[in-house]
Amino acid sequence: MDKPLRYVLKSSSHFHRCFMAFPLVDAHCHLHDERLWSSGSPPSRRTLEDVLRRARNANLTHVVSCATHERDWRVLEQLIAQQEDNSMPSVVPCFGVHPWWAQELSPMTSDSLKPLRAILTLHPAANVGEIGLCKSARGRQVPLEMQVKAFRAQLEIAAELERTCILHCVGYYGKLLEILQEFDKRGRLPPILVLHSYSGPPDMMRSFLRLRDTRVFFSLNAKQLTDPRMKKTVACCKESPLEALLFETDAPDQAPSAEYAEKVFDCGILDAVDTPLLLQEDSTGVNEPAMVKLALLSATEIRGVGMNELAAAVYQNCKVAFRIDDAKLS
Repeated sequence: MDKPLRYVLKSSSHFHRCFMAFPLVDAHCHLHDERLWSSGSPPSRRTLEDVLRRARNANLTHVVSCATHERDWRVLEQLIAQQEDNSMPSVVPCFGVHPWWAQELSPMTSDSLKPLRAILTLHPAANVGEIGLCKSARGRQVPLEMQVKAFRAQLEIAAELERTCILHCVGYYGKLLEILQEFDKRGRLPPILVLHSYSGPPDMMRSFLRLRDTRVFFSLNAKQLTDPRMKKTVACCKESPLEALLFETDAPDQAPSAEYAEKVFDCGILDAVDTPLLLQEDSTGVNEPAMVKLALLSATEIRGVGMNELAAAVYQNCKVAFRIDDAKLS
């Protein structure tokens, strides 16, 4: 990126008029996370209805929400069941066991994944995820062998049920690719793989794209794309084929700094996502789906393309990746 995001778009009113014409999808978040809507939060700002209203005002049509262990699956199911306002963005559900909770599937037996199979069968439009491998401080608390067993078993289910699979990976991209290549040789990959918040080497993207039995998407989040320190993400954004690119927030985590957000949102929306949703200086705080606008803005600058072209292409990618044309999401 030639110049920091805070210096672009001097004419914000023109930007808002153009930008709002494009529908958006948040390709990865966690609506079930109570930090977005818990009763202990300011009620005027932190109910789920308000989160979805802000997403609608940011022109989102769909929000992809990943529930990452069995207790959260039930919360997400309840949220979907309560969604009655058709004017709000549709919630695309994803169910899986995140590597942080892989121990919940141990010891791995024929019964371990019966609950996952059951909930996916109950929700034919649901995806599998997020699943994968994690070497973060939290991830290292779960032995890699246990993570691998959980990952492989869930990949098998996603392939069997022909569901999109959302992948989490921190620090184990080589191992992740090795497993996917093995599944590919056996013709056992899910039809679509989404590498969420992709942080692997830019040159490894080509190896993922060479997998034959699946279609691969790279999802980049708003914080990655607006933080000038994340130069690897800039390279990935430039090098990703347009037809493989998605944008996400990972809300409520990975909140972009408010100094970037204020360049995109008018005062009304900025007020709505101000402290405690976004802190003024650092990048901590609580994120939400409306922030996916930041990802599109920054990627437009990084790739040097027209916003119309990029927004339309990525929206089409989302329709393919998450089967959202005719999906019945409840």
